[in-house]
Amino acid sequence: MSARPILLFSRSVDGGISEYMHAQGNELARRGLAVVVLAPRRFLSAHPVRGYVAHALPAVPDGIQSRLLRRALFVVLAILNPFILAWHVVRLRPRFVLLDSMSELFAPLWAWPHRLLARFGGVRYVATLHDPVRERALGAEWWHRWSLRAAYAPLAIGLVHDLATAKKAGVPAHVRLVEVPHGIFPVTADGSGVDLRATLGIESEAPVALSFGYVVDRKNLGLAIDALAAVPELHLIIAGRRGSTQDRSPESYEAQAEQLGVADRCHIVDRFIDDAELGRFFGAADFLLMTYTGAFVSQSGVLHVAANWSRPVLASGGPGPMVETVRRYKLGEVVEPDSVEALADGMRRMIGRSDSAADSEAWQRFRDEASWARNVDLLLAAVDQLPGEGA
Repeated sequence: MSARPILLFSRSVDGGISEYMHAQGNELARRGLAVVVLAPRRFLSAHPVRGYVAHALPAVPDGIQSRLLRRALFVVLAILNPFILAWHVVRLRPRFVLLDSMSELFAPLWAWPHRLLARFGGVRYVATLHDPVRERALGAEWWHRWSLRAAYAPLAIGLVHDLATAKKAGVPAHVRLVEVPHGIFPVTADGSGVDLRATLGIESEAPVALSFGYVVDRKNLGLAIDALAAVPELHLIIAGRRGSTQDRSPESYEAQAEQLGVADRCHIVDRFIDDAELGRFFGAADFLLMTYTGAFVSQSGVLHVAANWSRPVLASGGPGPMVETVRRYKLGEVVEPDSVEALADGMRRMIGRSDSAADSEAWQRFRDEASWARNVDLLLAAVDQLPGEGA
């Protein structure tokens, strides 16, 4: 076995993508491989128990109040941190480099040293393509196209969660696409949810739907609140913090619920929910609401947290790994995206759903196949097939 490390690079400070990389790093290290992870300090502080060697990347300090200064620092670090990665690549000569995601943000400014290292230094780059459909243009169209070419240029392998969707996404031909499972996020949190229901004023017998994670427009939460008005027995918990300033604010959803007369059944918990509290939220829910817009064709890490509680899912979205996972494993129901009527009908059916044994069996099949061991097996097999220096 080579002593050369595997070098992992995370841009994310928290959320599903950072949890994904943390799990991959631990699985690689569990096999006795040398693993080095470069990640923002908040990522590392959120994962104090880890099997890999960690180095902190500079990040925007939490205490900065000026929005303009925060944005400027974000831009600087989005360009600087890939150069820090390049320095570590030269220093460590890793077996391969694994990126937490594919980001084209400012790629023409930072990708060139990695392209040189890949072409002339024999460095193999792999990225998890959580969202291979890159339709959202960042800036002018010519800049967007240039950024995509630059970001993809060093890559040899793209790990995807649905090969059929990825093949239609316009990924360059030189990037070999490898389908891997999204592993289950392990959770040890306890909690039946009874205390959360009491805190929120929800009767013990009332049906509850949970939307968990970042509060972002693509989750169609406005339509879910509209549908709630048509399902008078249902309570909705929206738990998580606002994804970005471009997304609707939690206050706007509260105002919408007030206007529709459902404020007493729409409970918004506007903050980050840490691992210790997960049991309270998932334990309080009868089913999960993952009703994305039709433009959403990616996977959702929430599904892989929810697997710890075997709650059925009401899902919507475009053709992609999230809705296909729900369908394939029979984890709940998939409804037409962007439709209040379809959402309301789905909510009613979920309330009437009574076969908990079938739900438990479906989730168990999902857990058996969606493992980090299989994810890493397929990753290592794909890297070993690349030309150049092996293990």
